[in-house]
Amino acid sequence: MQAIAALTDQGYILSVDHDDLVIKYTGAGHPDPVTIKPFLDELRNHKQQAIAYLTMAKLHRQVSDELAQSWQPGTRHYIEQHRPELAQEIDRAEAAGNSAWLAVEAGTGALDAFKVALAQWRQANLQAVKVFAERGAATRWKDDSKP
Repeated sequence: MQAIAALTDQGYILSVDHDDLVIKYTGAGHPDPVTIKPFLDELRNHKQQAIAYLTMAKLHRQVSDELAQSWQPGTRHYIEQHRPELAQEIDRAEAAGNSAWLAVEAGTGALDAFKVALAQWRQANLQAVKVFAERGAATRWKDDSKP
């Protein structure tokens, strides 16, 4: 949402507390009320969309951080070469998540659709991590078996 980006750029932190939109100024000095009023009005008029947007961003960040802890360089390339069906599953889930995100942002979609797509994307990526790790274990085992 444009209002969220604009307020963030001006030193605001936006978050969600249950069904409430929390807006906190952390910038330097004092905010200009004339500048921020249109953005606050937009958020007030589209509160549920703003809450859904911030919720999606938080969920996506959590899943991305989780995957980053176990993702190894070369995972995607290996999966594309050796498990193309899994690479396609990841791509489909990502596309579904992107579509759901855009629909929620436009006010025409449901947050639950995004959550389902994100869960599918997470699971497919965790499967890729597992497959790649098993490949690494198999390679180490083969290398260890050499005299």
